[in-house]
Amino acid sequence: MPYCSKCGKEIDGDAVFCPKCGAPTKSGEVIYRRDNGWGIGRFIALFFGGIIAIAGFGVLMGGVALTSSRGWITDSNGYINTRSIELQTDTYALVQQNININIEPMIAWRSTSDIVTLRINVKSSNPGEEIFVGIASAGDANSYLNKVSYDRLMNIDWGWERSLGVIDQPTYKRYSGSEQPATPTSMNIWIKSIKGTGSQSLEWVPSSGDYWIVVMNANGSPKVDVTSQLGVKIPFLSVIGNILIGIGVFSLLIGVVVIYYGSIRRA
Repeated sequence: MPYCSKCGKEIDGDAVFCPKCGAPTKSGEVIYRRDNGWGIGRFIALFFGGIIAIAGFGVLMGGVALTSSRGWITDSNGYINTRSIELQTDTYALVQQNININIEPMIAWRSTSDIVTLRINVKSSNPGEEIFVGIASAGDANSYLNKVSYDRLMNIDWGWERSLGVIDQPTYKRYSGSEQPATPTSMNIWIKSIKGTGSQSLEWVPSSGDYWIVVMNANGSPKVDVTSQLGVKIPFLSVIGNILIGIGVFSLLIGVVVIYYGSIRRA
């Protein structure tokens, strides 16, 4: 609808002069007012821009939480630790079986230590008793303990070290044997091992395979009584957090741009 460029009066499209103020219309200067109503295009821009912005904000907050909370959920060395649990057996060994590690090909290009490092903290309940902790392939460990009496750990309520609640007692499955084992330190089957009195800490960067963790008295005697704690360090979490922050910021900016140019600026 044409309007007078001087007073804004609505006029006929073929009028030469404005009927109200008498100003010439000069056909090239007839002004058509833009409809400022909300069309479907602006609603679509607002809808999808809002979704992108909200999703970006959520990803951003997830990345911030992941990077900033590491100092709270980890210790000074970057490990997330379980609660300490007392483990004991009258046999020659405590064994954790079926530790199946599979490093996916898509992340195999990174050093395994950048992905995960496991830590086992063990302390003998008998002062002065040397404790041995070893990790071996399932086949080698099974051959070593094949005719030896030992307890396999079945169900353990590890839980995060800062979690609350009562710790359920671990359950075991007894494997009977009639022979006394050779001292664990005399065997060359261990991928990683440690022994000594007091608190012992074994750190292990795993590779793909099937493993057993074996806890024994270093002299191979029966009646193993220890307090144990597990820890895991995942340095790659910080990388993931930073990636999420980057994706979140980018998505948030895209959403704001879509809303601004698709809805607000068109108004």
